[in-house]
Amino acid sequence: MSIPIIYIHKGYCPYLRLSLLQALKSNPLARIMLLGDEENKMLADEVGIEFYLFKNYFSLAEQFEKIYKHHSINGYAYEVFCFQRWFILQSFIATEKLDGYFLYNDSDTFLFCDVNSLVKEFVKKYDLSICGPIAPCFVFFKDGVVLAEFCLFITDQYTDEKNYRFLVEMYRRRQVEHIGDLHVMFETVSDMTMFGLFYLKNRSRIIDLSDFNAVQAGIFEENHYMGFHQEFKGRFPLGRKIIWKKNQPHYITNDNSLVPVLGFHFQGHAKREMLKIFAGVKRKIPAKEYWLHQKKYYWFILATYKKMVMKLLPGH
Repeated sequence: MSIPIIYIHKGYCPYLRLSLLQALKSNPLARIMLLGDEENKMLADEVGIEFYLFKNYFSLAEQFEKIYKHHSINGYAYEVFCFQRWFILQSFIATEKLDGYFLYNDSDTFLFCDVNSLVKEFVKKYDLSICGPIAPCFVFFKDGVVLAEFCLFITDQYTDEKNYRFLVEMYRRRQVEHIGDLHVMFETVSDMTMFGLFYLKNRSRIIDLSDFNAVQAGIFEENHYMGFHQEFKGRFPLGRKIIWKKNQPHYITNDNSLVPVLGFHFQGHAKREMLKIFAGVKRKIPAKEYWLHQKKYYWFILATYKKMVMKLLPGH
């Protein structure tokens, strides 16, 4: 069985091309699929992967929006779509009759491993994955039934009065005090909140892909710049330090051990490093996009050191 690797993305972003090309490089035999829109259809064609319009699988997502209530510092359109993507995925899996396990990746991630062989072993023990306590940047599902269960869990948090009161109360308290293990989940009420709560209720069924002891072959990092695991060495002013061995990136622990990085998540400002770590076919990157990535990277380096120099000058 060749694992389906699925991305869902609205609009066009240059980093999406890098993510898809890197997945194709690491998993040439996998079915790589983009559920997108008219703005990114051409990108899928250029990369050479399967493309599906997510609007054709939007019925469950539309139903969810009717019960969704916004408690987030992020914009409404952004946050609700982060929720809706799981319902889009549920409809897609059912409609296209995809049997067995599959992997969902965020569109700002890199794969540096053959995920089929890994997930094939994981599903013997686990139903799905997470990165850290809340991050759904690399999520495999054992099958569509598990995904449907998770989507029902999301729905219940809004339709069950007790569950919804809990969401609102935790979000309110999080703004004024530390709320223990739940603190990281309630900066906003987001789909990451849902993964965190689902994880707390189903720990034995879920593998944390950022846990080297659990994965053993390496780690899938939840955030190249920060992350929930702080045992790796960094390199100012960028993300974690990387050592390459036999074309495989490794992080360095504080005791100088090397840990293979099987997947990177370039959340937020970490995207500026994507081209530097990219190991796919660079000739498939249009020149305009290539130099845009370079510009963002070097402008950041220059701006950081400029701030450092300015602080050393008299009067600052």
